[in-house]
Amino acid sequence: ALDFFPKAPAATFDPKKAPPEIPTLPGTLSEIQESIGNIVKNLEKVPFDKLVADLRRALTTLDGTLKRADVLMNQLSTEVAPELRTTLQQARKTFSSAAEVLSSESPVQGDLRETLSEVQRAAEQVRALTDYLERHPESLIRGKRSSGDKK
Repeated sequence: ALDFFPKAPAATFDPKKAPPEIPTLPGTLSEIQESIGNIVKNLEKVPFDKLVADLRRALTTLDGTLKRADVLMNQLSTEVAPELRTTLQQARKTFSSAAEVLSSESPVQGDLRETLSEVQRAAEQVRALTDYLERHPESLIRGKRSSGDKK
């Protein structure tokens, strides 16, 4: 290579010499040949036939996996997707119905409020009855006293 090598020792050039001598660095071509020889030796150690067999086995396994994945995807698109679509539509209807029932203007809400008010009034009446029966347990046998009876 015609290049500048800063770490090389200084060379002298005599232009009067015939033929002219061009300074060179020793051993660069032989080092390249030695490196190439080492690379070739290392390549000879690589078990290419075993690697090819492993690669064929891996590709065969991959091919089988891809075929099964294709079958699964077809099954998903033909069987599961329509069923899922139906389920989602039913869920939307259910949520819509629930939203209608739970809205504040819903008749069910009004009925529920009325029912809760009735239950509250009934609870108050039961509480009054139990209070009276605690004070007058004999009224279960004799009945309620009239307002004129005082004993």
